[in-house]
Amino acid sequence: MRDILFLEHIAPLLQHILVFLGLIVTIATIVSFFSAPIIAYINFKVMHGNTVQKADRPDGLMTLWSRLSIATMALFSLAYLWLIVAK
Repeated sequence: MRDILFLEHIAPLLQHILVFLGLIVTIATIVSFFSAPIIAYINFKVMHGNTVQKADRPDGLMTLWSRLSIATMALFSLAYLWLIVAK
């Protein structure tokens, strides 16, 4: 009998904790999906800017790969935004 009373008090608390943890995961996912292409673009601009010597800059294939990757991340961000809005 005592165990049943204990569970009646703990179950709502656990439910609130799980809802809060779900909210934290959602916020972390949103922040990561939208910050990743921005950070990648900033990194791309720095690596191709005047602060890096021409000999140390990425070659043509790596530059193309970087641009495609940034575009892919941006498309995934837009798709995730669409999934959030469509809910």
